[in-house]
Amino acid sequence: MKKDDIFPVDENDEDVMVTLSLDDGTEVSCEILTIFTAGARDYIVLLPLDQAGNPPEDGTVYIYRYEEDETGAPSLAVSYTHLTLPTTSRV
Repeated sequence: MKKDDIFPVDENDEDVMVTLSLDDGTEVSCEILTIFTAGARDYIVLLPLDQAGNPPEDGTVYIYRYEEDETGAPSLAVSYTHLTLPTTSRV
């Protein structure tokens, strides 16, 4: 499956965005970083952005399992993982 099959890409647009509605009612704009297959499941990696369009300083990304419904529309699975990139410090 190609990413363009699920989320159409405008060749003139650098970023493909989605808006997540969280359980607490807030909405988060995210840039789609990649879509990949692991095992027999498909996953999508999202980079949350603040209102100015900047990513979080801690490197947080969201990884969701997603599926297509009978009409071909994507849906994100309820389970998700928030990952933060490791930081290194120099002494």
